[in-house]
Amino acid sequence: MSAESYINKIMDETGLSRKDIQVLIDEKKAELKGLITDNGALLLIAKELKVEVKKENVDAINNIEVKISDISLGMKNIVLVGRIRDVNKIFNFTKNDGSEGFVGSFSIQDESGEIRIVLWDDDTRILTNENFVPNEIVKIINGYTKEGRYQDLEIHIGRFGKIILSPEDIDYNKIPKIKKTFTKIGDITPNFKSYSIKGQVVRYTPVKEFVKSDGNTGKVGNINIMDSTGIIRIVFWNEDVDKIQGIKEGDNISITQLSPRESKLNPKTIELTSSSNTIIKKIKGNVQYKAEIAKNVKEIQELENLVSFKGVITSVGDIRKVTLKSGEDISVLDFEVSDSTGSIRVTAWREIAEDLAEKLTNDMTVLVSNVNLKYNEMFDRKEATYNRVSEINVIEEDIQIIAHPKEKRLNATIAKNVKEVQELENLVSFKGVITSVGDIRKVTLKSGEDISVLDFEVSDNTGSIRVTAWREIAEDLAEKLTNDMTVLVSNVNLKYNEMFDRKEATFNKFSEIEKINENINIAVKTSTEKSKINSRFTGTKINSIDSTGLFEIKGTIIKEIDLAKKDLFIYDACPSCYKKVENCTCESKKDPEKRMILKVVLDDESGTIKTSFFGQQAEELIGKKASEIADMEDLDNILKDLEGKILIVRGKASINNFNDMNNYELKVSEFQFTNPTKELNYLMEELNS
Repeated sequence: MSAESYINKIMDETGLSRKDIQVLIDEKKAELKGLITDNGALLLIAKELKVEVKKENVDAINNIEVKISDISLGMKNIVLVGRIRDVNKIFNFTKNDGSEGFVGSFSIQDESGEIRIVLWDDDTRILTNENFVPNEIVKIINGYTKEGRYQDLEIHIGRFGKIILSPEDIDYNKIPKIKKTFTKIGDITPNFKSYSIKGQVVRYTPVKEFVKSDGNTGKVGNINIMDSTGIIRIVFWNEDVDKIQGIKEGDNISITQLSPRESKLNPKTIELTSSSNTIIKKIKGNVQYKAEIAKNVKEIQELENLVSFKGVITSVGDIRKVTLKSGEDISVLDFEVSDSTGSIRVTAWREIAEDLAEKLTNDMTVLVSNVNLKYNEMFDRKEATYNRVSEINVIEEDIQIIAHPKEKRLNATIAKNVKEVQELENLVSFKGVITSVGDIRKVTLKSGEDISVLDFEVSDNTGSIRVTAWREIAEDLAEKLTNDMTVLVSNVNLKYNEMFDRKEATFNKFSEIEKINENINIAVKTSTEKSKINSRFTGTKINSIDSTGLFEIKGTIIKEIDLAKKDLFIYDACPSCYKKVENCTCESKKDPEKRMILKVVLDDESGTIKTSFFGQQAEELIGKKASEIADMEDLDNILKDLEGKILIVRGKASINNFNDMNNYELKVSEFQFTNPTKELNYLMEELNS
């Protein structure tokens, strides 16, 4: 049958016009990235529209093959040839009608990439065929693409699809065999769905239990593996956590069949997850490490992963103890290495820190080998961290260093007033009156280190700025600073706070604050100035939140608060660090206070999102203190009053790390109830303009 005959037949049987059919042909060709002719596209369209296609033309369709790299979301009638890479376990489940269902998968690879194939029910039987093994060739016919759990592409085999094992119409020599090799950590990308790696265990996180959304108990554990190209985190869920029992830090291991995905703890970073097919083996001998050697300290900022460099030690900090989330107390030591191009901070942990604290002194010329680089977001620079294969050796070289960093950093820009600070960059100094000093609190870094943090506010008649101090500096300032103190703040770093659209100041080890005798007037805030959220909402639609980060949304509380699911949770908290009393590690114990967490669901018509309010924010939303709520027997009326209220909230979107699904939640840092009158006025202003 000719192309014209098929066009007429489609028009007769579907009611589509010739123009409609041509649009479908163009779309199909675009979908298949130009790998198909007009006639081929026409045949595929006829088949999708259930228009009868002659057998010889069906065979022609089935010979239109694509490469894995050409596959995109929404493609249908896919014909694909490749070699089996991995065969996964078959799982059974109960369908909605009560019958038993089966799902299984395998991955195939061609010269352009790798993709997962998902089979259902009777189609899964082929996975048990004794010849269905890695490196055997298969042909997929009539597959279609779907988005997988981690936003990766999968091919599903539908009712009219099939899999041909060891097809006879394929030239086997044209499809290279898969070599079972181990990938360097630095070469891991999301393009391949399965990796095997070798390396040394540099961190072991004990297995934890958690409650899943269905009420069942789950387990999660992870290890960090390092080779000469980098470090990567590997996550084990539920029954797979048994595979890391007996593994300890310092072990050299090989680990196979791991899937890459974006890290939930550190977006834009890849981590690996295990599967039921993952195998861990301890291996003999040491893993070979080859770090990149930096020409100078400045060049380090352009490198990645493992590095070595030379320089002069210009600062050695005091060794200090930090408490990890696990409760373990460990030693930490920071020191600075410099040359004529700059300086870099190096951090060592545990026994290594204690050993280096006894050996290192200022003005020592050293070669630092095999340290890992890590980006410090606060100071917008890379810093070095010791690991189990790092070394530091004294060398006989004449290395020039820049003037002491303090001398250089003292050349800060002096702001005329607080308002002008917002127009400056980097290092600044300014005068003002302390108008607010927060309580010192403990925060836990991603490394597990607990540190002290203090925020205070400095104002003049042009505005105010928030200043944050960390660690020992925070503890020292907490004892010295009081409201109404007139001060000169010197050599603080500026950092843009995206959430509040303003710059804030951060103390560093060269910052200073001194009391001065000057008469500085301060502005009195009005009630409208105190609100940091604009009444006119210009934020984000809920359905467009597809990553972690800071967002502002407006939505209606739509779901009744379920006390049984702990949507409202009240606990006894330390007033300093806000942790549960039993988890508090503060040295000075204070009387506990009631603290509240409230979870509500917001809807903005584009979608819904679970939103968490903590402490004071939760109290302001309900209109009562946590201590009052704790003593109330009947909360139904109070909680029911929240339904239907419209809020504008700002907060950080994140994925629940103990949830296999990619459900984004918002942790609220600031909110306000909307003012319908003001909203209407804004709309009227827009219409009039």
